[in-house]
Amino acid sequence: MAEVLTRAAMPAGLRPATDDNFGGLPPAAQFVVGIVGGFGVVCVGVGLLHLNRHEAPLLLALMALSALASWARISLPLTHGGTSVSLSYIVNLGSTMLVGPWASAPVAALSGWS
Repeated sequence: MAEVLTRAAMPAGLRPATDDNFGGLPPAAQFVVGIVGGFGVVCVGVGLLHLNRHEAPLLLALMALSALASWARISLPLTHGGTSVSLSYIVNLGSTMLVGPWASAPVAALSGWS
């Protein structure tokens, strides 16, 4: 019986060449991704404007903690496969409760970027 491999399970040298980056998307999808990314940049900018001077050290500490926590993943065993959750979600939620939603937007953006 022949073994069937999905593209993700194939060794890197055997995978068919594809254009999996932004340039490989259709123009409409590139437009939507650009709009969503632009709104994200605006939200981070508004979040930085809502930052109080006395909250800056706390926010910088939360940003560092979120960047470090984004490397740690917890595997969740599900019935149809598995998924993972980053520990940075906990830091993002704590940041939202400590400094508010707008000021915690840079923390969430940094954890998503790292």
